[in-house]
Amino acid sequence: SVFVIDFSLEDSTAIELINTLQQTPSYAFVPKVVITGHRDHLTEDLVIQAGASEYITKPFNRMTFASRIRASHTDQKLTNEISSGLLDHLTNLPTYQGFMNCLEESEDSGSDALSVMVFEVVNLNVINTMSGYEAGDQTLIYIARRLQELKPECGIIARISSTLFSLAVRSTDRTLLGEIFSEIKQLSRAKQQVAGGSRFFFPQIKVGVAIRGESDSLENVINNAVAATFLATSGPFAELSFFSEDASKRMSRTFEIGNALHSGDLVREMFMQYQPQVDLSTGALIGVEALVRWKSAVLGGVPPSEFLLIAEKKGYMDEVGMRIFELVFSDIRQFPKSLRIAINICPKQLQQNDFARSLCRLADRYKIDCSRIEIELTETSALQMSEVARSNIVQLAEHGFQLVLDDFGVGYSNLDYLLTLPISKLKLDRSFVSRVSHCRTTQNILRSLVMLARAEGFTLLAEGVESEKEHQILRKINIHAGQGYHYGRAQAIQDILKNYKAKSVSGSQSVLFDPR
Repeated sequence: SVFVIDFSLEDSTAIELINTLQQTPSYAFVPKVVITGHRDHLTEDLVIQAGASEYITKPFNRMTFASRIRASHTDQKLTNEISSGLLDHLTNLPTYQGFMNCLEESEDSGSDALSVMVFEVVNLNVINTMSGYEAGDQTLIYIARRLQELKPECGIIARISSTLFSLAVRSTDRTLLGEIFSEIKQLSRAKQQVAGGSRFFFPQIKVGVAIRGESDSLENVINNAVAATFLATSGPFAELSFFSEDASKRMSRTFEIGNALHSGDLVREMFMQYQPQVDLSTGALIGVEALVRWKSAVLGGVPPSEFLLIAEKKGYMDEVGMRIFELVFSDIRQFPKSLRIAINICPKQLQQNDFARSLCRLADRYKIDCSRIEIELTETSALQMSEVARSNIVQLAEHGFQLVLDDFGVGYSNLDYLLTLPISKLKLDRSFVSRVSHCRTTQNILRSLVMLARAEGFTLLAEGVESEKEHQILRKINIHAGQGYHYGRAQAIQDILKNYKAKSVSGSQSVLFDPR
């Protein structure tokens, strides 16, 4: 329906009538077209401001009048849908509710086949921050336009949240879905220029897809596609992520771990185990590596490689890392004073300005002899050394902590770090140890490292020793210490103390490995 109002009404002006209609809820969104013989722009502006959608001056022909009425109705429908939350005001695409309405209307098409693809603009916040919200809006408009160009016949495109677009197709053809995805991947290579500036940006998009099952509701299909994006990757080498029950379980598990981090349950339920480190020449226990464990009341045992990665991604690593030091500092009094305890830290901890100060204060509170604590730095953290990280390392060394370069031999080994950082020990990665029994070149490299260690005053520890043969060869090469399943797995502190006993060695007391 459309209101057609003649401005020549004598009992009421058009503006007053439009105001009355606008204040009546049932008429507020009905298009209002004003026809008049007045041609002044002031009157036209007043009428439009009052709420009229069209202002037509006389004389006019029938075709002009009809086309202006249709245009007014279309524009008003678009405005109504935006006002009611069915259309996104930026891209003019359906919102989530509009998308659901379109899908429900298409259910009458006679086909139960349905696939929903969800596209996440991963770096939208980065673009907004670095280039401004106008650049972010440009990105969204560009993606919306490209999706509409790629949309197959009868496909439905929508913007269902601030960073998510969706595409529904009445098909389960994976070849078709793959072709759409291949085109979308090209968006990651499409350089977009910020309006009025010289900066360029590249939209990074992750894509998840769900194919409707027999009992899936429309809402379930959309939610499953969104879930699939959590496991997807972005960029030129991204792969299309299809929803599956396994993917759902992994997402649910990640969600539970995130909840445990947020509630503090994970930090409260963590505990430490310790893996022995042995002097290769005597068999004496000379130290342990502290390894964090978590047994969740909900999930059961969760490997550290899983929950530590999520803690780092979600920004909880500082809290988790300090709790690990607290647990070790509480345990340390139970170990013989001759033993050293090695603790891993992640690169992000080193990038915190107050990391060293906080750790030193914690050690002082527990009255820890810091010379017994070895802090293990991965080669990755050494290669990403910033001024903040270097300052933290220097402060820790000055407080008495021993610094160890871990995983040496993985990636881009750089001996220069041994000379520029206060490193006291080098841990040889398992990749070295696994080759030592059959590769003479590896043996020669290790002999050279032994000579360097003697000259520069640091020790060598072989990690991942799993056999007697490896132990004997490393011993003959004069590697100082070893760690691995050959000497013992990570154990509770009580088990470590039970499995190792005091025994006289060359007239001195030492804690030795007990093979029984």
